[in-house]
Amino acid sequence: MGYSCTAKAHFTMDGIDSCLDKINANKFKHNNNEYFYEIGKENSNGAITGTIWKIDGDYCKRVGSFRINRDGKIIRFPYLSKRKKIYAELYGKYLYEKNYHF
Repeated sequence: MGYSCTAKAHFTMDGIDSCLDKINANKFKHNNNEYFYEIGKENSNGAITGTIWKIDGDYCKRVGSFRINRDGKIIRFPYLSKRKKIYAELYGKYLYEKNYHF
């Protein structure tokens, strides 16, 4: 069984993934530090929420949380610049319109 969210939120997450300096599936670099995100529990309203962790040697430290609303709007995503947030939202909107022909 997979994770349920709205298509708009999912496509915005794809946009975030496309603009992070990714090391692998959910691990990325920012200012010479390594981080990873973990998607949290399903939300009944279709939003995506999760946690950002900083890798510090053999340990990980929780450094924040993220939220993408059901409409694809990024409410918070630490270490993602305003420009990249706008790009990710526009990319998500483009994918939604492309796939659902609106």
